[in-house]
Amino acid sequence: MKRANTVLRRHAEHVGQILIHDGARIHTSRAIQDDLNRMFPVGVITQSPNSPDFNALDCGLFGILERRVSSDDCVTLDDLRTSVQRAWRELKPADVKGCIDHAFTNMEKAITLRGANTFKS
Repeated sequence: MKRANTVLRRHAEHVGQILIHDGARIHTSRAIQDDLNRMFPVGVITQSPNSPDFNALDCGLFGILERRVSSDDCVTLDDLRTSVQRAWRELKPADVKGCIDHAFTNMEKAITLRGANTFKS
């Protein structure tokens, strides 16, 4: 955990970065929340850990990154890291907006279905 905090702190020093996490228990203690809010003053967004159909990352962003990275010929962990970083940098605002729109559409479906999970449909 100490190493993870060091890595987060180093990356969070860049102005304008927002942390998005899945709300897992390890991220929700008061001490961790205080650290995250201090390291990411622009914002910390907690996605639902139990509703991937409402999570913009699961509603397409990871798929976009996976498709772009899988087209690279990664042999080493450094190759993979470089490929993921490149794919992340090349994301366009329209890519992200599409994922967010999809998550909101899923929320509307869940409301219509009175709380049913729409992720698999």
